[in-house]
Amino acid sequence: MLRVTRRAGERIIVGGEVVIEVLEVRGATVRLGIDAPRSVSIYREELWLEIKQENEAAARAPADWPELPVRFPEPAAAAGLRSSSPAPRAPDAGGRTDAPGPDAPGPDGPGPDGPQNAAEESAGPDAGAPPSEPEER
Repeated sequence: MLRVTRRAGERIIVGGEVVIEVLEVRGATVRLGIDAPRSVSIYREELWLEIKQENEAAARAPADWPELPVRFPEPAAAAGLRSSSPAPRAPDAGGRTDAPGPDAPGPDGPGPDGPQNAAEESAGPDAGAPPSEPEER
């Protein structure tokens, strides 16, 4: 151990980055000022020993972690809520479950708002409108 005698206002430099200054001496008490980079940890000895003992005790303690389940339940099912995903479709006459829904365009037309078959499509957009009065010439 290096022993150095210093008076109030005198400094010691450690490692070129840490400066220790004696700020005040009162009887048996010495006040020090320490200037160091933030990357350097500075502790009073009694705190350092306490932290070291707690860390060693934690390292020796057995880990009582609960065993994890093999498969987690679905979040909606676990909460007793109804799933927001659409229900599976019933098979169509051909046994397919991937048949398009009622709003999907099909072979006869674009959907519920458009023509439903070839006859409606060829009749034109005004086919369902009431007859209009003839134009006067």
